[in-house]
Amino acid sequence: MVTAYPIIANCNYESADDTTIHTIRKAVDAGLTENANLIEALDSLEETLTEHAESDSEVSVKACHNAEAAVLAAWTDEIIDAVEAARIAGYRS
Repeated sequence: MVTAYPIIANCNYESADDTTIHTIRKAVDAGLTENANLIEALDSLEETLTEHAESDSEVSVKACHNAEAAVLAAWTDEIIDAVEAARIAGYRS
């Protein structure tokens, strides 16, 4: 599947110390959740990275950090449980 978030996919989240953003992107790309708040946060992160990922200025670093924090905040226990249930259901199909 072609990712809807090419910048996020190429920003080394997969090999980061905390791979949660990579996990979230993969879950959304796989269609395991359509939670509007989570998708909005990912869209915002994608836009922020497009604008700021190449800069190490204080403003850019803070913008990226805030966008990442918004994605992590949107990844609630309820969504995590629903994604896991959808993943399990997919195995049974």
